[in-house]
Amino acid sequence: YAQMLVRDDDEFCLGVDVHSVFTTDWDVYLIKDWLEAENEMGVISTYVHHAADAVIAPNGDNTPYEHTPHICDSKVGGHGIPSNEGATIIHNATRPNLQSKWGARFSFSKCHSERRVKFDPHADWMLDGEEFSHAALMWMSGYDFYSPSRYGQVIYFNYTFNPIAVTWDKEEVTEKMDRSLEEEMAANRVKLHIGQPFEGNTNTKEFDKYTVSERNKARTLQQFLEFTGVSYSGKGNWTHRCHQLHWVPYTHPEVVEALVPGWRQEEVPKVLTTISGTNKENIEPTEVLECLYHGTCDQLATLTNGLCSDGIMHGVLMATNFLLMFGFTFYFVVVRRRRA
Repeated sequence: YAQMLVRDDDEFCLGVDVHSVFTTDWDVYLIKDWLEAENEMGVISTYVHHAADAVIAPNGDNTPYEHTPHICDSKVGGHGIPSNEGATIIHNATRPNLQSKWGARFSFSKCHSERRVKFDPHADWMLDGEEFSHAALMWMSGYDFYSPSRYGQVIYFNYTFNPIAVTWDKEEVTEKMDRSLEEEMAANRVKLHIGQPFEGNTNTKEFDKYTVSERNKARTLQQFLEFTGVSYSGKGNWTHRCHQLHWVPYTHPEVVEALVPGWRQEEVPKVLTTISGTNKENIEPTEVLECLYHGTCDQLATLTNGLCSDGIMHGVLMATNFLLMFGFTFYFVVVRRRRA
């Protein structure tokens, strides 16, 4: 509902839980931190620190933590839907760090992200799994997630448990039965958003309005699953995503190019190499050097979108020759010195 209140002239949008604590000039620091990401499609998001542990002066001035929460791993959540693990820590981050997860507790971005990717109001009772599905829809729409730098930690959360707030268990039996059916249908609706297999019924009311259409996808669902380290074939096939990540180019950059005037995705040449009779794309430079050294490259060609492949090929071979000459020279000098 709150997303419907976003006006066309609103530039930045912040989503937080209601019991959050703000420090002095929080908006100034958040915008500055967002600019450090250097990405119009960037979304700063994490699970913020506990307000009770924060160093906040009586006038609201903030002393930032040296360690920043960074959401990087997943677990199997309710109804088998992937869910975020608790945040890990990055020490003394001086700028936002790319991450594969999005957290609902704190999210700061340009407002076009809120206008383009809306929360689904027809997924009743859903909490666990909502973050993963919303992250998938945003990432496929062209957005990237970052944990804040230490200087962007200007909002804190009150994690104090309030038992009075837990009221669902007091429902009547008939209401619980209705909720169970509604929750199952909502979970299947979320799975439909993220391409996860399911059994049973679901609610498809206004589904096209709250999912990402093919024409608005800048990236694919399979790319998102690989980027976030999740597989629907079993938890054993999930991968750890707490290492340094790299930005994933768009498969359909025209989606973002239409949104961001003047921005164009650079074309990256691909290397097609046949190693031992098997075609592989995007070969690492070390693999190219290895197959040249061992003589297992049956064919080496470059697909360069109109660039001079001979010139690039010449550069690769020159670099290879240089490395081999340097190696032999180094070996010759060392051997002579040892013999002397």
